[in-house]
Amino acid sequence: MRKRGTSPLAPTDKGTDSSMSADSLSQMWPVLVVAAAAVGGVTGFLLNLLRARDDSKKARDDAAAARLDRLRDSFGSQIAQLKELCDDHSNPDRERDCEDLRQLRRELIAQLRAFQEQQSLRQIAPTGPVDRGTGAALLPSARLELAEHLQGASSLSPAALVADDYSSRGNAAYALDLFDEALVAYDRALALRPDDLDILNNRGVALESLDRFSDALATYDRALVLKADDPIVLHNRGNVLVRLGRLDEALAAYDCCLTLRPGHPDVLNHRGVALRRLGRMEEALAAYDRALALKPGNSATLNNRGYVLAELGRLEEALADVDCALALRPGHPNFLDTRAFVLAKLGRLDEALLDVDCALVLRPGHPEFLHTRAFVLAKLGRLDEALVDVDRALTLRPAHPGMRDTRASILSELERLT
Repeated sequence: MRKRGTSPLAPTDKGTDSSMSADSLSQMWPVLVVAAAAVGGVTGFLLNLLRARDDSKKARDDAAAARLDRLRDSFGSQIAQLKELCDDHSNPDRERDCEDLRQLRRELIAQLRAFQEQQSLRQIAPTGPVDRGTGAALLPSARLELAEHLQGASSLSPAALVADDYSSRGNAAYALDLFDEALVAYDRALALRPDDLDILNNRGVALESLDRFSDALATYDRALVLKADDPIVLHNRGNVLVRLGRLDEALAAYDCCLTLRPGHPDVLNHRGVALRRLGRMEEALAAYDRALALKPGNSATLNNRGYVLAELGRLEEALADVDCALALRPGHPNFLDTRAFVLAKLGRLDEALLDVDCALVLRPGHPEFLHTRAFVLAKLGRLDEALVDVDRALTLRPAHPGMRDTRASILSELERLT
């Protein structure tokens, strides 16, 4: 047994032949060489990574400096010309030219400030693929800072902007729930760089958030031409196919995604949504259970599992799941809507109506929430109001089979009572 503090290669004090250390070294030197090379390789890799990061930052800084110089130069010749006219006391239009010079200098200062705001925006805006959780992850102070820089950069001349500027504007606007503004920014970015996979994906997400599902699908298909096995685009494509009611195609997209990202909890959650809408409740429940085993406490999955449990008649379990989801994200309108559905099935109709009304205050005119309220109102016997709500919902989602079934049920009850 080695004494505490002795070297693993040193002879012990038990009379061991000192030649053992030499033999051990001779036997172990290949291992030591490999280990040293590995350490050296890791060190070299880290150094190269740091150099690459520094080189990338320097390249970005150099590019920004060059654009700033071009911005100044775009004003330079006009300023020089007006200054010459302003210095000429014999110039009959001197007063006007001097005022034009002052105005041009003010515009230059404003543009320089907007340029700096744009640079700051690029540093703090979300990068890479966006999703509905992008904005939710921001603290209120971060949202305020993002909004201030986005507004401050808005007056910058398009001539001073590149694709990455528009992309960062799109991501910032999306995080702030300004979906129309995000879409405009992504379109301008793609005009400069048409084959950017991330920007195409984010454009699709913005379109989906605007309920422009067919346009979103076309954008995802365009992105998949560039990279057919991109798991993020495949996942988002599945989501929009669900919204379009093309559920079997959505399942195929999710399954393809899961071959690339096995066991991804968000994909499993959304696959559960497709299975639920196909009426395959037990399979949907299994998908949610698997997703929660991989990502416990995910509020969206808890909410979705609660809905399926309610459909399966396991109402107390359903209510527990949705209450847990709301404890994690208080006041979330989707979760309030689900709880309204569960409470209605439990016969707690006044509480259900309060929840769905709150959801509609937060998201006025949302078709799913209108459908839920129609369901609750019908149970309360307020059939005329229920019919108004379900008709509004069907105007927004004409292909939704559940809404059509609810409408038919309300009309049947109205006919029975007349």
